[in-house]
Amino acid sequence: MSISQTISPQIPPKYLLEDGLSDECKTLLSTLPKQRSWLASHDFYNYQGFWLDPRLLGGVLACQQQFHAQ
Repeated sequence: MSISQTISPQIPPKYLLEDGLSDECKTLLSTLPKQRSWLASHDFYNYQGFWLDPRLLGGVLACQQQFHAQ
């Protein structure tokens, strides 16, 4: 048995796939400046002065909407 037969391709978790983005996040992404990354095969988006991977933007939005300091 060869190595290629014993190693299965890595499948990223659903939360890391762009298809898992909310409609709100997709709408926001369409309005943001974007730049192709030289490391990744997808674009990064400038949100509030930071370049973010689109998969992280959903988490940032959720934190901003749901976090309440006490």
